[in-house]
Amino acid sequence: MRFGLAVPARPTPGDRSPLIKALTANAPAVAPHASTQRLTYTVPASRKCLITHAAAEILRNTAAAPVGIYGVAQNIAPLAGGFAGIVLINALTNAVGDRYTERSNPQHIMLAGDIFNANDSDLGTGGTVTYTHNFMGVEHDA
Repeated sequence: MRFGLAVPARPTPGDRSPLIKALTANAPAVAPHASTQRLTYTVPASRKCLITHAAAEILRNTAAAPVGIYGVAQNIAPLAGGFAGIVLINALTNAVGDRYTERSNPQHIMLAGDIFNANDSDLGTGGTVTYTHNFMGVEHDA
């Protein structure tokens, strides 16, 4: 008879063919625009992805006349439907150099077919804004 710990039947996620996914999108000095997708990532079949970092930054480069709401939205769209917000920044300021940054460490597990999206928009009539999106996760066998 054996005593002791049973050998796990399956390795931990970090030992199941891990891949680091690090994605960045930068849109410098962009004029007003409708919602635009800058970054997307879809979890492949038979894989999962643990989101370890998501971040966004907006920087007003030139003043608008008049200003409109501008900002970024990063979310997860599960294959089953709906969406979960990860990072959201909205601003209505007009001074050159106005900067907003948000970082998130969601530790959210995405399943096969789930999609991470990063969008930005500027509803003003002038001026420019720089948008930066970051995403990092560890993809592994499901």
